[in-house]
Amino acid sequence: MNTSIEHIVTNISSRWLDIPTSTSNKTHVPVSENNLAHIHTILSFKSLQENWNSYGAKRPSSAAITKAINFIVRELTQTGREVFFTTPNPDGDIIVEIKNGNANLEFVFSGQIEDK
Repeated sequence: MNTSIEHIVTNISSRWLDIPTSTSNKTHVPVSENNLAHIHTILSFKSLQENWNSYGAKRPSSAAITKAINFIVRELTQTGREVFFTTPNPDGDIIVEIKNGNANLEFVFSGQIEDK
């Protein structure tokens, strides 16, 4: 299953994403304007330079960017949830925040490769 940034970018069309599944088929997923805007924001983080905050911040890795976008598409969009806020953090991770009433949840996506 190809979930690289390049694959995601080439499959974004208006408000629909083609998501590869484990059976090599694709699922055509409608993405809200809000979530699509956050996906584009996260994609823009790949153009950050090292030390982007002038305090030694690391540039977000392709792995962190891909994980965050996959989370938005696979978990949030398919369950009807909306992203509230996205940002890179100085460690090179990507933060995705969602709200539900008075509760906020932050998800941090690192560039570390997961052991399987």
